[in-house]
Amino acid sequence: MREHVERHVTIADPLPDACNGLTSVRNDLSNSGSAAPPLPLHRPMRTISGSKSEDHLITTESGRRIYTKGRPPWYDREGKILKQPYVVGICGGSASGKTTVARRIIERLEMPWVTVLSMDSFYKVLTDGQHHLAAKSEYNFDHPQAFDFDLMCETVRRLREGKNVEVPVYDFTTHRRDKQPKLMYGADILIFEGILAFHNKELVFVDTDPDIRLARRLERDIQDRGRDLPGVLTQYLRFVKPAFDTFIAPGMKIADIIVPRGGENEVAIDLIVKQVKTQLAERGYDASKNPYSQRAGMVQKDLPLQLPRTLTVVSQTPQVRGLHTFIRDRKTPR
Repeated sequence: MREHVERHVTIADPLPDACNGLTSVRNDLSNSGSAAPPLPLHRPMRTISGSKSEDHLITTESGRRIYTKGRPPWYDREGKILKQPYVVGICGGSASGKTTVARRIIERLEMPWVTVLSMDSFYKVLTDGQHHLAAKSEYNFDHPQAFDFDLMCETVRRLREGKNVEVPVYDFTTHRRDKQPKLMYGADILIFEGILAFHNKELVFVDTDPDIRLARRLERDIQDRGRDLPGVLTQYLRFVKPAFDTFIAPGMKIADIIVPRGGENEVAIDLIVKQVKTQLAERGYDASKNPYSQRAGMVQKDLPLQLPRTLTVVSQTPQVRGLHTFIRDRKTPR
């Protein structure tokens, strides 16, 4: 019998109940990849959590540049964020194409500031015993207990408040967190993608063929994470598929929309984008205007008559811009 279900896309504004406890969280990691050819020598291995675009910059077909690390926060004189971001949750099985869906949503929206947060960043730090099991593909990364939900929910909360936050970077080859976390900000839109389902009123369930998901997982784990075929298949049959059946498939019963073929479904992407635009319009965004000039207009309208006394605006001289080049470089020593 053909296995259903794949990735969930939640369209909902309130912070999901998942952040109040594990009962409202679904683990969706489970599938993917295609039989892997030999790794090209010129291809860098993508072994860490987060977006595939490590520069956090997306250029759309129209030539617009979209920053997916969010934007520096704007506050009123009382220190409150001016606009609350709209949250889009994209959930589904392992290697189901969640990042692809997120990217296509971003490209269609063409909003200048977007925060993309991956649940992969919140894997727990393994003990020595767990490291030993992971090396033998005997550790279950697809169970809710594998994630640090407290840190994840606190991170989502801060991003919704427009605050900056340090997001862990998880290395899938060493199964450890990198010593250099990523600094991210809240934005007009917050996209959270990962292997869980948000229990909200509007839930879009994306259905992708299980063979495609397994093929993608094989390709990703062998090419990008240095694993072998027997280990990937053993882990899939022992942990990934059971987790999919237990934590993901039941979500179809509560889904408002079931979308087949994942990121290939242009109609579904358009549906999601229209819903997001509708919600943004209710917040004062005018879809008929250029989103970049619209954003500037909203900031100007919402700014208080006077800036907080603790805020000092430095003139943007060539020297200051030069300093920013060093300050924003994560490799610059303190």
